Amino acid sequence: TTSTKHTGSAASRRTHRFLIAGQVALTLLLIASAGAALKAFSARLHTPLGFDPNRVLSLNVGFPKGANPTWEGRLNAQEAVRKAIAEVPGVDDASISTTWFPAFGGFTGKVEVQSKPLLTDAQAMLCAVSSHEISTLHIPLLAGRFFDDGETMRAAHLAVVNETFVKQYLPDRDP
Repeated sequence: TTSTKHTGSAASRRTHRFLIAGQVALTLLLIASAGAALKAFSARLHTPLGFDPNRVLSLNVGFPKGANPTWEGRLNAQEAVRKAIAEVPGVDDASISTTWFPAFGGFTGKVEVQSKPLLTDAQAMLCAVSSHEISTLHIPLLAGRFFDDGETMRAAHLAVVNETFVKQYLPDRDP
């Protein structure tokens, strides 16, 4: 007796092999992409932030609308909250900011640089912070000086800028 086994045509076997090869190629592509994504994510985790995020707690405190209609009233209320938090046992320092960290939020505003009067439509990310923000986050001072509480209370026009700002707007000057 002879046995005949039907295994399909040569064309269907080629199609089957092609599909398997395609699945293997797609799997290898996905594995390589996942590896690249993990490598990029790991690099992001180890990128210096410019501040020390260890042992930092961000707390959002809202004041009732209209409770402090003047800027002095708002500053005094915020400073009272900051001082109360700073006095809690175990707290090293506390600060006030309009965002949890200036580099990750804030508002965009027009920038005027006195030494560059022809600079038009220049904008930067701005964030209002208390004078304690720099020490709370252990941000190193590269040049110049930090501002103090007295300057904050009299609404002095000053700014702490980062290296990117200096490179873009003041490349030829000491900020």
